[in-house]
Amino acid sequence: MNFENAKYLRAILGIRYLEDAIINGNNLDAAGADESGKTMPMIHHRKNDEPKWDILIDINEGKIYGWPEKLSAETYYKVCDDGVYSFLDSNKKEIVSGEDYVPKCLAVDDEDYGFGDYVALSIDENGFIRNWQKKLAEEFFNELKENQQ
Repeated sequence: MNFENAKYLRAILGIRYLEDAIINGNNLDAAGADESGKTMPMIHHRKNDEPKWDILIDINEGKIYGWPEKLSAETYYKVCDDGVYSFLDSNKKEIVSGEDYVPKCLAVDDEDYGFGDYVALSIDENGFIRNWQKKLAEEFFNELKENQQ
């Protein structure tokens, strides 16, 4: 399978500090909530109560599926080597996957692309990632594919 068959990028990211994000212009606390109690969507807690951010992105549009309406966010989440990434076809069947550093396509809001450790994204109130670059997703797809051979 080639990149042309890919429709989605799923990223499951271990988040070190939930407060390293802003939602609707409000800073978050250590529990990942703003002063009204609103939290970053799609954060789940897995074994040992470690937070994971599980997002599904349409790679053609840079849109996060299931994103709540009228919620904007900015992230600078430290992930380090705690990311699992999968490219899926239109039926959400896995094409290629791997565990890796944070890819450049998930750090487009940092001129240094998060140094491979940070998810740096701005997400608008419709779930679109600002500055999304499909070509960076394609580069990452090719890296994962090469690593699986």
